Amino acid sequence: MIARLPRFLRRWVRRLRDLPLRFSEYPEQKQTLGSKAAQHLGWSAFRYPIGDHRDGAGPVSSVLLPGLIHPFYFRQGTSDVLAIKQLFVRLEYRRLQALPHIETIVDAGANIGAAAVVLLTMFPHAKLIAIEPDPGNAAILRRNLEPYGERVTIGEAAVWPTPEPLQLVHAQFRDKLDWSIQVKPGESTNSVQGVTIQQLLDNSRWHGIDLLKIDIEGAEVELFRGDTSWLKRVKNLCIEIHSEEAKRLVDQALASFHYQQIVEGETTYYLQMATKDATPPLPPSHPTSSPPIVPS
Repeated sequence: MIARLPRFLRRWVRRLRDLPLRFSEYPEQKQTLGSKAAQHLGWSAFRYPIGDHRDGAGPVSSVLLPGLIHPFYFRQGTSDVLAIKQLFVRLEYRRLQALPHIETIVDAGANIGAAAVVLLTMFPHAKLIAIEPDPGNAAILRRNLEPYGERVTIGEAAVWPTPEPLQLVHAQFRDKLDWSIQVKPGESTNSVQGVTIQQLLDNSRWHGIDLLKIDIEGAEVELFRGDTSWLKRVKNLCIEIHSEEAKRLVDQALASFHYQQIVEGETTYYLQMATKDATPPLPPSHPTSSPPIVPS
């Protein structure tokens, strides 16, 4: 019924529908973000209800978030607002602060960079590779990671078990918003290149990955169904697992590892990983300057 209304009326229906939520979430946002940032995000979500711009083309705004010295950019009326809440209000990944010797990070499914800036701030000496397949998300990702200069390499690609062309699939997974974009095999007008974890390691010339974050909207099934020999070069893994099949494949791939497992919210952590026949854990990975991440 609502979908048949003119856009401006749909927007007002959503505004009124979401108003109790805006009021209920404000105290927590004020406590964690401060009054100015909480008011800015609340007004943005009221003026442009989340989901109002499902094409990712919402008006770009910025907000200064606690712990950051640079403004964080986001598109109003999109899931970008939810990503900010996930990382800066609910403080997802806060438990990673205790990890020692984090020098190399891969963010697979980087979206607009909320997790990336949290991890770069948390580990100020680390280098990070951010992989994001969607051009709209990647454009905001570049703006948010630009201040970090040579510490960051961005690949507009999709982490996949094989290096092959992939199609972007919009508005078919979970909440159908911009942080739920998927990929599938095949070429089309919106194709993106698949890149393997092994390629990232080879092209970066890193000894290993101290922290691998994976949130690839169901593609973890394909990733862990393929060759997972790269896991031997990963020290800590945090992953969003989106299905029972994915959980089975991840557990199967990690069966030969010792690790500390923690499930918190939507994220499963596998910390201090080491093969069961290994001696001491991998040393810090000592990043060096690297060539392009995604092969041309």
